Amino acid sequence: MSDWSSEDWVANHDHMPGKPRTLRVTGVVHAPTTGYSVDLRLKRGAQGINPKDLLLELDVTAPTGDASEVLTDYPVEYVDETDFEYDTVTIIDVTSIPVQDVE
Repeated sequence: MSDWSSEDWVANHDHMPGKPRTLRVTGVVHAPTTGYSVDLRLKRGAQGINPKDLLLELDVTAPTGDASEVLTDYPVEYVDETDFEYDTVTIIDVTSIPVQDVE
């Protein structure tokens, strides 16, 4: 069992004219102390059998040294310039969310 949790996951594919199309995935990791490291990245290896579902990995690493014991929020974000239209984003072992279009 982990000592952190996450929420507020949102995935948007930005189609606004005048700039590259961008997929943006955001969320918040809650941890019991300061000093955590959080990273949201593409899944290593194959993306899976559904090409319309982007697979991401959330890496949350506890501090190894001294840390203040205070509930700390860590915003996390994944951004990719892409024309590919994903239907969903799955953050492995965390959640699956629909991709919303922003126009």
